[in-house]
Amino acid sequence: MISSWFCIVHCLVTPLVLVFQVGFSTHYTPHWHYLHHVFVGASFIACYISTRKGATPTLVLLLWSFFGLLLASLLLHDTSDIFEYTTYLASLGLVICHFLNIKYCRKCHSKAV
Repeated sequence: MISSWFCIVHCLVTPLVLVFQVGFSTHYTPHWHYLHHVFVGASFIACYISTRKGATPTLVLLLWSFFGLLLASLLLHDTSDIFEYTTYLASLGLVICHFLNIKYCRKCHSKAV
């Protein structure tokens, strides 16, 4: 459950930080591009921990599918503008899936008690 919250915070805050950095800075710094690798690594860890145990097979499939879409979109974002939008779609899908996973985990824990 902690990994789901970590992913939600990461997926919601990171785009805002990047937008505000680029929007308010007079000089765009290229090192922000390399932070995508850090965020993909964090997303991988969050997906791995979330799907390791307790998630339904459907949620596991959705989480890894959205992660794969995110990874492909970030790798291909220089080739077409459409990949910028698929990155946002994949991030939104990951956030929604993590909320569903948190809801599912709460139901599992309440039934176990």
